[in-house]
Amino acid sequence: MNKFAFYGYISTYLICVVLAFLFPFLEKYFNFSVLNMLNEKPIFFEIVFLGPLVETFIFQMLIIESLKHFGVNLKISIFFSSLLFGLFHSHSFFYFVNASIGGFLFSYQYCKFKTIELRFWFTFILHSSVNLTIYTINKII
Repeated sequence: MNKFAFYGYISTYLICVVLAFLFPFLEKYFNFSVLNMLNEKPIFFEIVFLGPLVETFIFQMLIIESLKHFGVNLKISIFFSSLLFGLFHSHSFFYFVNASIGGFLFSYQYCKFKTIELRFWFTFILHSSVNLTIYTINKII
């Protein structure tokens, strides 16, 4: 992994974590409740492993690689993937925005690696790391 990819990976992780904690405050102000949904019955395996695994496969690997195969511009592919990622997580407007930004960052990082295997596994690890951090902090708070 080159220096640029490493810094991109770290900055994506930090941005996703910060956004995950910024948006619930806005949701509270506007009377939404996403963190309460996470508190209902969070299952560690689903949040930290299964969700990121399936979502990386669908929203980054399947969508971006399929659009790439059909000659769609990479920027459009990333945008489309991000939008679908956000719609899949549209528990509220703010959560949709947060997930779309996260989806964009995951998709952007996905495209930085040369092989599909590296793309998939690094994006999965990044997504899983973000979810693990949010899950852990949510349990502490």
